[in-house]
Amino acid sequence: MRKRAPKRGRPRTGHDPMVGVRLPRKMLKKIAKVADALSADRSTAIRSILEAGLDSGMVIGLLRSGKGRGRTGEIAMAIMAQFKASKAAEHAKRAAPAKRPQAEIKALRAAEDAVDRLSSIGDRLALKQAHKPSKSEPPWIEPKPPAPSVEPVPKPTNLVVRKHPRPIQKRKLSEAEVQEIVERAISRSEEKR
Repeated sequence: MRKRAPKRGRPRTGHDPMVGVRLPRKMLKKIAKVADALSADRSTAIRSILEAGLDSGMVIGLLRSGKGRGRTGEIAMAIMAQFKASKAAEHAKRAAPAKRPQAEIKALRAAEDAVDRLSSIGDRLALKQAHKPSKSEPPWIEPKPPAPSVEPVPKPTNLVVRKHPRPIQKRKLSEAEVQEIVERAISRSEEKR
């Protein structure tokens, strides 16, 4: 077997691919402070910052896809959607003029997704609140219907206490708000089919 001839120049020092990144001066100053605190060079500081960032909850949340499990998961996914939308909007502002329209479209879609997630959570909570009887509200008091007679109707003295057939909400919704919530819920259920 023939030996390979060594290549000219500096030998390879690492096996990982090299990635070049443009960073603003403020960020470079912060990285330099981190490098001084770690007593390391700038490359090592950047690698340690990226490792810590990739292991953080925010990045893990960004990597999750789909719906969250239960109401808490849905709220977490809505917060992640808001975060994605804000980052997409920042990216659209910094994008090159040729790529700006695509970046703006992505930012608008991310913002729509965030609004949809938040409104669906709000709709579910509002519907649940509407069906839940309130214990703090007093029950409805209805007078007994008078017996049919020719005599003049006396003032009702015996009152019957009955719970209202519909649960009472703490905050009264207007008919337009209720109709809007119901239509939104119906349209969402039709979209899922």
